[in-house]
Amino acid sequence: MNAQFDIHRQIAEQIADAVIHTDAEGTIRGWNAAAEVLFGYSRNQAIGQNLDLIIPERLRAAHWAGFNRAMARGMTQHGSRATVTRSLTRTGEVIYVEMSFAVVTDHARKALGAVAVARDVTQRELAERQWRQSLAKAGVTDTSSPGLATRAIHGGTAKDAHGSPHIPIYNTTTFAFASTADLLDVVDGKKPGSLYTRYGLNPSIHALEETLASLESAEAAWAFCSGMAAQIALFLTHGREGIVCLGDAYGGTLELLSSHLPLLGLRTHLILGTELDQLEPLLAAGVRLVFFETPTNPTLEVFDIRAIASMAHAYGATVAVDNTFASPVNQRPLELGADFVMCSATKYLGGHSDLTAGALMGSKDLLAPVWNWRKNLGSMLSPETASLLARSLRTLVVRVRQQNASAQAIAAAMAQHRRVARVCYPGLPGFSGHELAKRQMHGFGGMLTIEVKGGGKAATAVADHLRLFALAPSLGGAESLVTQPCTTTHHGLTSEERARRGISDAMLRLSVGLEDPADLIADLNQALAAAS
Repeated sequence: MNAQFDIHRQIAEQIADAVIHTDAEGTIRGWNAAAEVLFGYSRNQAIGQNLDLIIPERLRAAHWAGFNRAMARGMTQHGSRATVTRSLTRTGEVIYVEMSFAVVTDHARKALGAVAVARDVTQRELAERQWRQSLAKAGVTDTSSPGLATRAIHGGTAKDAHGSPHIPIYNTTTFAFASTADLLDVVDGKKPGSLYTRYGLNPSIHALEETLASLESAEAAWAFCSGMAAQIALFLTHGREGIVCLGDAYGGTLELLSSHLPLLGLRTHLILGTELDQLEPLLAAGVRLVFFETPTNPTLEVFDIRAIASMAHAYGATVAVDNTFASPVNQRPLELGADFVMCSATKYLGGHSDLTAGALMGSKDLLAPVWNWRKNLGSMLSPETASLLARSLRTLVVRVRQQNASAQAIAAAMAQHRRVARVCYPGLPGFSGHELAKRQMHGFGGMLTIEVKGGGKAATAVADHLRLFALAPSLGGAESLVTQPCTTTHHGLTSEERARRGISDAMLRLSVGLEDPADLIADLNQALAAAS
C-alpha cells in the first residue's frame, strides 16, 4: 500500500506543479482538470456525494499530499504576486474544500476566490459570498465578462427567428431581398445580412465566425474550408513584402512557403528557433509578415509571442500565430500582441475528426482585404460544416482541459520510462520552454512527442504495437492518435532538413484524446515492451 500511496502522491504532485500559473485563473482551472484525472470527479460533480464511496481514504490522502507539496512550492515561487490559502475540513460525510485566491496578475484584470465542494445550498451560498469578497479585496469589481466556456456556447449575437437555441443549418446558396435598395445595403456593407454562401454571407457561417472571434478575443473572424486555405489567403494578402516563418511548422506550411509562394514572386524566409538573431535583420530589410506556430509541430518548441510581436511592430510588420496546437483554451495570441491568429479547425476546434475547416481571426481592418482572397479562391466552407464546427465549439473548453490533464499525466509517465530517450511537452518542468509556457499559456495542451530509444525502426515498432492510440495523422479528436512525423507530417522534407530541425526518425507524436489516461499509459507501456 505504501508504494501505491507514493505513486499517487507523485502523480498528483507532478500535475499540480505543471498547472500552477502566476494567475489564479490558470491555477484553479488546472486544479479542476487534475482533480478530474486523479479523482475521477470534478468539484461540481462531487456536490452532495459521499466521497468515501468514490476514493479510498488512503489514496485520497496521497492525492492531497501531492497537491499540498506542489502548492507550497507555488506559494513560495509566486508569493509576491499571490496569496493562496487552502483549508480542508470534514463536514459530516462530505469533504468541504475551500480555496481562496486573491491575485493581481500582470494586467491586474482577474482574481478568483473561494470555491467550495459542499452538500447543501447554504454552504454554496457562503462560498459565493467569499468569492465576491475576495474579488473586491483584489480590486476587481466587474465580474460580468463571460468566461471562455460561456462564450463558446453563447459567443454569437445572432438569434434564430423560430427560437432554436442555436442557428440551424441554412443549406442555401442565395438569399432574396424585398427591394434593390435592401440588396445594395448588404452588397455595399452598409448593413449586415445574408447574400450568397460562397461569399460567406450565410447565417450559419456568420454565427460560427462570431463565436470564433469571441473565443480568440478578436474583432472579427473568417472561416475557411481548411487551415491551409486560411494560411494562403493570409500570405497572399499580407505577405507580399516578404514572409518570415520561425521554427518548426506543419509540413504543408513549410512546402507552401519554400516551394509554392516563391513561384508567385513572394519572398519567404525560414529560420529555426535557434536562429532568432536573424529575425531583426530581415525585418530591417523590409519583411512585413512574421508567422510561427507555438507550440510547434512536432517538437513543441515555445516562442515568446509578446517579445516577437514587439520587435515586429517596431519595424511596421505584422505577426500571425498558428494556434492550432494550443487552441484558444490554452493560449490567446491576440491578447499577447499578435495581429492574426489562425487555426486548423479540423483539429481541436472540430474535436471529433469529422470535419475539415480553418479560421483566421484579427482586427476588422486587417481582415478586410483577406475577404476577397477567400471569396475568389473558393475557400469558403459549407453551411453544413459551419454548423458542425459551431456544435463542436460548444464542448471545446471541457474537451481541451481534460486533454491537457491527461497529456500531463502521460508525459510524466513517459519521462520516467527506460525506453524513452526524450519527452517534448511544455508541461514538464525540465522542458526547455516550460517557464515561457507558464507565462503565456493557460494550459499546456494535449500534444506531446516522445523519442524512442533505438532509432526510427524502434519507433515504428512501438507505433505498430499500440492498441488504443490509432496510427493516423491529424490531431485534436476525442480518440488518441499516434504518428511518426518522418512518415506523415514531415515526410516531404529531406532527412537532412528534418535533422536540421531536430525532427528525428525516432519521434512519435501523440495526440491525447478523451480516454482514461491510465489506459493510455498502459497502452504505451505495453507497446514499448513489445517492441523491445
